[in-house]
Amino acid sequence: MVTLAVLAVLAGFGLVRWRHLWSGEDLAKQDAATRSWWLSGEALRRAFIRGMPLAVVGCWALLVAWTASMIEHRRTTTGGASAKVVLGALALLGLIGLLHVSVTLFNRPKWAVPPPYRHEPGAITFWARSLRRR
Repeated sequence: MVTLAVLAVLAGFGLVRWRHLWSGEDLAKQDAATRSWWLSGEALRRAFIRGMPLAVVGCWALLVAWTASMIEHRRTTTGGASAKVVLGALALLGLIGLLHVSVTLFNRPKWAVPPPYRHEPGAITFWARSLRRR
């Protein structure tokens, strides 16, 4: 139950930050904030920022699936509407995972990438360019 509450708080925080990320309001601030603690290279840091909206949607899908699963578990009958919600939310979570990998590596599809970051290369292109410079 505590884990579910923590997930709900994170999902709520993600929705609050979504508007800032999608509109590019505080682009320099976001850039500086992640640069201070990120250790895995520039390509993955940029991919992390580009993929945040998908992570928020995935967090909400997980929250819905988990809540519906808890409801289904407490019911005496199984196979009801909450079981279908769990399956739908888990299918959405799987789709979000595939989209997240695509946004990270290729920066595609463009509709899933926040508008301020659509011009950036994906991680594979970024890595290829950095190898060519060496």
